[in-house]
Amino acid sequence: MEDKKDKKKIASDKVFLGHTPSEARKFVVYFLKNNKEKFPKIHIPCAGEFSLIKCALDAGYKPENISCSDISLFTTLLGNYFAGKPLTTVEFHTSERCAKDLSNYDDYGHKVAVLMFYMKIHQYRDYFFEQLKLETILDGKEAFIEQMYQKLEKMKAIYGGIDYFEEDLRDAIVEKKDTITIINPPAFAKGYEKMFNFKDDIQFETKVPEFSLSKEYGVLFEKSTTLDSPFLIYSFSNLHKVSSDYAIFAKEYPKGRTDYWLINNRKFYPEKPLVVFMNDDKLKPLKLEQFTEGELREDSKIQAFVMKEENCLYYRDLWAHKLGVTKAELYVGFLIDGKLFGITGLMLNRARSLQSNEVFENFGFVSPNPKYYTLNRFLMMLLTSKQMQRFIYNTTNRNRIFKIEDFRTTCLSKYRKVKLNNGLLNIEKKEKQGQWYKLMYSTKFYDRNFSDCVKLFLDELKNGVNNGGEE
Repeated sequence: MEDKKDKKKIASDKVFLGHTPSEARKFVVYFLKNNKEKFPKIHIPCAGEFSLIKCALDAGYKPENISCSDISLFTTLLGNYFAGKPLTTVEFHTSERCAKDLSNYDDYGHKVAVLMFYMKIHQYRDYFFEQLKLETILDGKEAFIEQMYQKLEKMKAIYGGIDYFEEDLRDAIVEKKDTITIINPPAFAKGYEKMFNFKDDIQFETKVPEFSLSKEYGVLFEKSTTLDSPFLIYSFSNLHKVSSDYAIFAKEYPKGRTDYWLINNRKFYPEKPLVVFMNDDKLKPLKLEQFTEGELREDSKIQAFVMKEENCLYYRDLWAHKLGVTKAELYVGFLIDGKLFGITGLMLNRARSLQSNEVFENFGFVSPNPKYYTLNRFLMMLLTSKQMQRFIYNTTNRNRIFKIEDFRTTCLSKYRKVKLNNGLLNIEKKEKQGQWYKLMYSTKFYDRNFSDCVKLFLDELKNGVNNGGEE
């Protein structure tokens, strides 16, 4: 009997990676709803996975009044399928094994599903865990193709009737009567090349040179400002030297990134431009007392627990005065006799993908306590203990094949080493960066539990060992 759960997983990975973010799509729907009477037609170059076409439909545009274009094989196959154009209009070549699978089907939908299968299998990287996923798809090829076909049929029910054609983005900046043009141009260098390298199974070439966001965005937008029809153009990460006067939507992201929708003419400015700020209110404290006073005793109870991101980052900002973006995959809090004294953010992606056996500490902070100014060392003792190793492993259930054997972290210091790490971590790499040293530390997990760490830390305090500092 077929395992429905496994079958469902076969086609779960997306073929096209990347799309217009959610808030930006919602704004497009709002903008179109307020302009569709005056501009009943819409054209969308760089159609990608058709998310902006869905915005047009949600805004009330009829499929026959929507045209779109692209240059990738993925979008061209789908676009022609939705537009009712034959597969023969797309020029590509296939390997013998791909051609054999295509010959098993007569209809366009299944043939596209076969091509999607070959696109997908070439997207997996040469990591052990991804190769396991690849084997699953290869073993379930027929199931993948059938599920992809069913998905295509559902998409055709939504997008059927739109017009599609291959078009260079640069050629889309022309006057179009009664038409709004919406463009989200390619943002990453060699994005299509990386996403759609099908090796020998599918050969598809476009004569269109790759679009350079940094070099061409300003030129493209400047050209649109000379036209009388509205052009709504997405600007990824920054304004790319375009005046902010053209911005009608802005969304803040971490690491100083802000995305925009720009309008080519102020006369098309909406009633309500929108700015979406990063919301610090999402960071929330826990109903826990902090270990800002009190005593650590030999019989103190130490507990580690998984935290939510908004809770952990709240204390990170509270104790470290907003050091910037330091997100992680696993957030952990530590209690001393029920009081919160430490937090950490850990990265496990390299272990989960079986590239290494390491867990990487992105950040670790402790509550200020005047009695224990070396609490950071105590936190590091806990983090490098075998009990913590078991805790990490037991709280991760995505892939139980991996192992965690090494602990790594980095820090910036004015000195060649951080004294608090002496005897706990080994310097693996040291790099001078201006007035600072970037230090990579690592260690195997120590064979001790949290109670052992308490005794060790208290003994060090008693004997005056490791009073902190840098050297």
